[in-house]
Amino acid sequence: MALTETELMNQYHNRHLTAFIIVLNSLKANESISCYGMIDRIKKIVTEDSPYSDEMINSLIEEACKNNILVEERKKYFRKIPEESILLPMTLQEKIYLKNILKSPYALLFLDLPVIQEILQKLSDVPEMDFSRMIDFTGVSKELEFDEAYIKNFRLLMQAVQEHRKINFVNVDAQGNEILNKERIPFKIEYSVIMRCFWLSLWNQTGKRPFKANISRISDIQLLDKISDEEYQTVMNMMEQKKELHPIVMIITDRNSAIERINLMFSMYHKKTERIADDKIKISLSYYNFDENEIIDGIMSFGTAVQVLAPERVVEKIKEKLTAEIIVQ
Repeated sequence: MALTETELMNQYHNRHLTAFIIVLNSLKANESISCYGMIDRIKKIVTEDSPYSDEMINSLIEEACKNNILVEERKKYFRKIPEESILLPMTLQEKIYLKNILKSPYALLFLDLPVIQEILQKLSDVPEMDFSRMIDFTGVSKELEFDEAYIKNFRLLMQAVQEHRKINFVNVDAQGNEILNKERIPFKIEYSVIMRCFWLSLWNQTGKRPFKANISRISDIQLLDKISDEEYQTVMNMMEQKKELHPIVMIITDRNSAIERINLMFSMYHKKTERIADDKIKISLSYYNFDENEIIDGIMSFGTAVQVLAPERVVEKIKEKLTAEIIVQ
């Protein structure tokens, strides 16, 4: 499904092409859909109009049919030929990114070495690109090295999250004490770019509260029974209620790569970003209360490059910390 000069993923917005593949795969073999019907269903999926939907459809008619993926019927209909699903083609940029990731130690967390080597062989003609030279990692911890025990634990935890299973495990706290955790519900694995570590977010049913643990400090993991969809949804709803009602809103001035660095620092948090000037962005950061002090310390490390607008409670905490630092000095 490639155009003569450039791939569809490059020429058209990703979400519209993805929607096209979704609609096409929803058809049965040899079932037809009109161009107008295709465009209408694409718009419903992406929830907005597109000035190039018609152009995309025309290009798909002209080019994709040549690869025997689609059949043109009077230039008005698509018909799905194969029984199997049609996969979204990868762009050259995506292949370069994939090749870079597969050569990092993180790939071993998800794939066995023979699989990685097999994929890299298939990407042998893809250009090399060292992303580490393109990103400012000032203030970032050194990259992790994963031993067999860590990889085993990571995959067990990933399985527990995917299958909605409770776990027992031992966690070592900051003071070196071993803590036995029973029947906790893991719901997310997050990554801190600054600390270069993975965190496991869990729900403590006894205490009715969320918490997180550094995966490198977790051991003796036991997978327990799966929980029902209803129970899992109840936990997710309670999790949402534990989020702070008001996000932290701040303006970042791009001095000393502040915008790039703050996005790295808070990569594990849900946030909305808005560019308000060539050198300024506004970020709204959603978070849980137990993360607040850590977030404030991170914000303060940027000095005057960051201005916190809300909520007032966080603004006051920052002022108190600044005042305390001045008194100590």
